[in-house]
Amino acid sequence: MWPRVKSSPVDLFDLRVSDLLVQDTHCVRLSMAAYQELGEDFFIGLLRAPDVVGYFREACPRRADWIREGIEKVWPQSPERIREAEAKVLEASCPWNLGMAKSPETWDALPWSHWDPSVIYDRVDLEGKVVLDVGAGTGQVTIRCAPYAKLVWALEPVARLRRYIERKVGALGLTNVRTLQGVLEDVPLPDYSVDAAILSNGSFGWSPDCELRELERVTSPGGTILMLGPCNFGNEEILSAIRGAGGYEPFEFEIPGDGMKPGFIKRPG
Repeated sequence: MWPRVKSSPVDLFDLRVSDLLVQDTHCVRLSMAAYQELGEDFFIGLLRAPDVVGYFREACPRRADWIREGIEKVWPQSPERIREAEAKVLEASCPWNLGMAKSPETWDALPWSHWDPSVIYDRVDLEGKVVLDVGAGTGQVTIRCAPYAKLVWALEPVARLRRYIERKVGALGLTNVRTLQGVLEDVPLPDYSVDAAILSNGSFGWSPDCELRELERVTSPGGTILMLGPCNFGNEEILSAIRGAGGYEPFEFEIPGDGMKPGFIKRPG
């Protein structure tokens, strides 16, 4: 049995405020509501990172004036106060995702990266199929599907992670994988273009209704949608959205070191 990881992602990945530069602009926008709740701490936390301030203003043009004005109003602070605020900014920044983007090799070494691929193989016919790996991350679903599929689209918004996937598939000699920049809310593929859409690691739930529509749009009528851990059991809002969509059969599966997770599958017909 794998042990549970007890370290915080900030400590595990040695996260610094400067690491926020590796985030995709989409990820920055998703975190903006949490940043606004920090109030003054957000601006104090960025005092030693002017490049991050500039990047955030570019990523969130609607918040650019708010960010600029907030930084201008912050008085000089002690190093201790700045470190305290920096920690709060990092904790509000989806730190596990940030850690994955900073060090995908570390992520792949964690216990939950070693899950049993039968959770896919027992439910989805991959042979000769076109597969979409949604929120591909470090390519764990991609790598498990590619030996059987005709083609795997690895959809991932973070450029550093797309390059990491490309290096992995190159090292394995896989020639049927294509990385794709984008997010689930707006998949850059035609209607009914994939036979199976698979998502994992919580790559769902930012905008459930829109995301479910996109999954249905890109998956062929005879295809399969498989959701592996779209959220935790306690997230009733997301679970209710999936149940309410109709046609999704629930199941449970285990992620090493992280316990049981909910899964859903929508089969042809």
